[in-house]
Amino acid sequence: MHLLINKNQLAKVLNNISRIANSRNQLPILNNVLLRAEKDKLTIIANNLELASEETIPTTVKQNGVITVPAKPLAEFINNLPNTELSLETTGTKLKVSGKGFSATFNGVDAEDFPEVINPEAKSLTINLSVADFRHTLQQVISATSNDFSRPALTGVCFNSFNKQLFVVATDGFRLAEAELLPKFNDDLRVIVPTAAITEVLSAAEDGDLTIKIGEAQIQFLIGEQTEITSNLISGSYPDYRQLIAATGAETAVVDRDELIRLLKVAQVFARVADNAVILKTSGKNKQLSVIAVESELGSNSSEMAAAVSGTDISMAFNIRFLLDALNVFEAPEVNLDFSDDKLIIHGNDSSSLVYIVMPRKA
Repeated sequence: MHLLINKNQLAKVLNNISRIANSRNQLPILNNVLLRAEKDKLTIIANNLELASEETIPTTVKQNGVITVPAKPLAEFINNLPNTELSLETTGTKLKVSGKGFSATFNGVDAEDFPEVINPEAKSLTINLSVADFRHTLQQVISATSNDFSRPALTGVCFNSFNKQLFVVATDGFRLAEAELLPKFNDDLRVIVPTAAITEVLSAAEDGDLTIKIGEAQIQFLIGEQTEITSNLISGSYPDYRQLIAATGAETAVVDRDELIRLLKVAQVFARVADNAVILKTSGKNKQLSVIAVESELGSNSSEMAAAVSGTDISMAFNIRFLLDALNVFEAPEVNLDFSDDKLIIHGNDSSSLVYIVMPRKA
């Protein structure tokens, strides 16, 4: 294999793709990336058997060939080079990377041992949308996914159809976020996509068109004509959450979103010491919402803001980080805080489909 390629182009792809190849893999070759040069393009593949990414870079190929080399060392080396034209050339299972004033040789492994990417079957469901719409919607919900792998279904984002619409939802059991991905969707769908796969798509995709192919066990994201990300789906059932979203509370407060974020950040000085606990207290008489944080050794903080309050006054404790995560994904200048005995439902005071639920802390 012998090719010439721009350093910045190569570094960008390696930085995206090398996250998939990591030292936690049991098979050493999965720590490598596959480099394939043919037909004036370089294809780079990483595969950890759960998630795979394939990116193509147009380049000048002088000799076709294929090799696998350690992903992280190669990426780190390329990142530290000046922006110039690089020569990549193989001799047996060695890759030589050279340019003006530098060269390095990486010991590789024969590509025959590298696992093939398993794509969704031919009869898979296909969804087409823009990268911008996908990014905007998924960034609204992804913060609510869980890191607890003892409950694998909660470590992903559920794509599910309802009333001829397609929604995405995420929950960790303490909060839940749902947003509409497609306003018109006639198929029946309910699959769980690993958060890692979503994160890779958001990192690799900038703009343009996105095609999603969903099979029985795999999902594939085709970003333009140069990037493919394939992932196993998470097996298991997702919680039936629809009743939570449909419920209404005994108390509603309409508040300025930016002002509430500011008050929470002030309270966070005390709340972060007090196990992230913060109290939201409404007053219909005074038409205000109070944000209270108390820590026995440090002290306490109480701030008030104007609120359009209706219903019975209420005082509830929440995880302040969950509240900030929720408020930061809304775009409306005002938000509706709908309180009930067992949850807080947040809606933007606009036409957005986003719903964010935060469960209260136990006393």
